[in-house]
Amino acid sequence: ESAEEKSDSVKIAGYESQLFEISRREDSLVLTIEKEYPKYHQLKYKSDIVSVQEIQDRLDENTTILEFFVADATAVFVYVVSKDQLKIEKINTTGLNSQLEQFKKAIVDKDTPLFKDLSHSLYQALVNPVKNNITGDKLIIVPDDMLWGLNFELLCVQKDVSNNPMDFSYLLKEYE
Repeated sequence: ESAEEKSDSVKIAGYESQLFEISRREDSLVLTIEKEYPKYHQLKYKSDIVSVQEIQDRLDENTTILEFFVADATAVFVYVVSKDQLKIEKINTTGLNSQLEQFKKAIVDKDTPLFKDLSHSLYQALVNPVKNNITGDKLIIVPDDMLWGLNFELLCVQKDVSNNPMDFSYLLKEYE
C-alpha cells in the first residue's frame, strides 16, 4: 500500500496494527514454548558459536578435522584442527571443478584407469598438502561448496599399479 501512488493512510495504519498484533502473539508463543518445552526452545532459538578451543576440547588424540572452505575457483582453504593444533593452509585448485566432474563420470562409467588417475590427483591436490598436520588415524572431513559431492574416502593416497579396485590405496584404508 505504501508503494502505491495514492496510498491510503487508514489501510496502512490497519496493516501496521495487524502486524503489531501478530508480532505480539508470536512473542507470547515463544515465551510459552520456552516455559513448556525448554529443551526444544534451546535447540531452536539458542545459536551459540562454538570456539576452536571448545572443538579441540572434545577431540581425542587420534582425531583430526579437515574443514574445507572454497574461496573461489582457484583457491581452497583447509582448516586442520586436532587436539593440540590449528593450521590453515591455502591450496591452489585451478581446474578442480573439472576434475571433480570427470571423477564423478569415471565412477558412473566404471572407467577404472581414469578413476585411478583422478582419485590420486584429487588426493594430491586436497589432502596431501596438509597430510603432515594430520594426527591420529581418524579424520572428520567437512567439505564446502563443490566438494560436497566428493567421496573423500575413495581418494587414492598413492599411484596404484593394479587395476583391481579392491587393491587400491583408498584414503579410507589409512583413516577411519
